[in-house]
Amino acid sequence: METAVIKFHHSEILTAKENGKVYVALKPIVDGMGLEWARQSDKVKSDDRFNYRLMYMVAKDGKTREMGSLRLDQLAGFLYSINPNKVKAELKDKIIAFQKETFNVINDYWNKGYVSKSGDAPMSSEITQALTIMAQGIQSLAKNQEIMLELMRSQKASVQNVTYNKTTEVTLRDDFASKSEEAFVDAVFEILADNQGGLGQSEILRKLGRLKSDRAGRRLLMKYNKTYWKIAPGANNSYIYTLLDEETA
Repeated sequence: METAVIKFHHSEILTAKENGKVYVALKPIVDGMGLEWARQSDKVKSDDRFNYRLMYMVAKDGKTREMGSLRLDQLAGFLYSINPNKVKAELKDKIIAFQKETFNVINDYWNKGYVSKSGDAPMSSEITQALTIMAQGIQSLAKNQEIMLELMRSQKASVQNVTYNKTTEVTLRDDFASKSEEAFVDAVFEILADNQGGLGQSEILRKLGRLKSDRAGRRLLMKYNKTYWKIAPGANNSYIYTLLDEETA
C-alpha cells in the first residue's frame, strides 16, 4: 500500500492507494473545514451509502495512524452532504472550496502525477519508476525511441508545479451519472440556497432554463431527495424543495 500527504488549503490530507483504489482519511479534511469531527464521523458511519473503513496511513511526520477513511470516488458525496448555509458564516467559503476542489486535487496527484493546488507533495513512486524504465527502454529499443521520448516528455511535464484550474474536469464519479448531472445538482443547490423558503418543482426548472414539463429534470429532482435537498407536499398537489436542515448537514 502506498501513502501520500497532500497539502490543500493549509491542511495536510492523508491518502493511500491499495489494490488500485485511492482512499482518503476524513478527519484532516473535516478539521480543515473547521467542523466537529465527532458529529461528521457519526454521520458517515451510520450512512450505508458510504464504505467507511479504518486504515493505517503514514502522516508527514512519519508516524503511522489508524484513520477513518473513504474511497476517493465517494468523497464528493460526503462533502456535498454538508450544507454550507447551515454552518458558521466564517466557515462557508472554506467548506465550498473543499467541496469544489478536494476531489480534483487528490485525483490529479494519484491518477495524473501532479499536485494541482499547492505543488508541495513529492512525486509518487509510480511516476519515478515509470520515468526510469522509459529512460532505460530508449537505449535498448531503438525502433520505439521516438515514442518513448515523447512519453518521457509528457511524464516530466506532468510532475512540474501546475497552477490549479477550476475548469479542469475529472472522470465520472459514483455519486453522479454524468458531468451534466453533477452540473444540474450544483445549479439546483445554488438556487435553493438563494431561496431558503423553498421552491416548487416548476419554478426550479424555470430558473434552470428548462421547461416545466422536462421529465429528465423532474426525475433528477426526485433522485437527490434526502441527499442534497428534501421534498415536502405543497398546495394544489405540488412539491416544495428546500435544502436539508442543519441536523442532516
